[in-house]
Amino acid sequence: MPASLSAYLLPEHLKPGDLAGGIAVVIDVLRASTSIAHALAAGCESIIPCENISQARTFTETAELSPPLLAGERGGERIDGFDLDNSPASFTPATVAGRTIVFTTTNGTRALLACQEAHQTLVGSFCNASAIIRALCHSEAPVHLICAGTDGAVSSEDTLCAGALAMGVLRDADIAPPLNPTAAQAVDLYKSCHGDHGRLLTALRESRGGQNLRRLGFDSDICLAAERDRFDLVPEFEPRRGSILALQKIS
Repeated sequence: MPASLSAYLLPEHLKPGDLAGGIAVVIDVLRASTSIAHALAAGCESIIPCENISQARTFTETAELSPPLLAGERGGERIDGFDLDNSPASFTPATVAGRTIVFTTTNGTRALLACQEAHQTLVGSFCNASAIIRALCHSEAPVHLICAGTDGAVSSEDTLCAGALAMGVLRDADIAPPLNPTAAQAVDLYKSCHGDHGRLLTALRESRGGQNLRRLGFDSDICLAAERDRFDLVPEFEPRRGSILALQKIS
């Protein structure tokens, strides 16, 4: 079982040394972590997260092999000149299979790059929740659930997912790990939606990130983000390689 389980409502809440020796799970339900799972399930070779647009463009310009796909958003919309936006529906096998994706988003990639102290960094969402829970229950390291938030503010969709992951670990671990107060609060929040897809979908639509997406006409992305366990995969960010790959299946 994990030695402990902590949640952080924003990457800014992390202090130096908090993640050392532990497993970080980055959560950006609407939409980066959901889109990462969709892209890997669709057969992309790897995903390169970049903090800013110029870094992403420079990476593609200097690629020695076939040019990667540029994907991402600012303000919720596709970046001018990029191949793809941040909609999970955009990452289809026909578009991304066998390709490397260079990816930059407003919140999710920033949260990923804030976790480089961790021994291991995973990417969690509702669409791969059970696979993440299984991976965490196989570890003895401290677990840290990092919510990306929206534009620097706490957003309830990520807190709900942190609660779902924490509840799953509490349910499946041989001995329940101790929770920090934020993780306990996230579990309490998620209990109102547990087992009720309609309530979860409504909660995601009413969240800060959900309201932003609805204003932009992306309600269908919220529906995709609310799908529980669509994929049985665990994305892992490897800072030394600078890429996200799918871990082999954990039984």
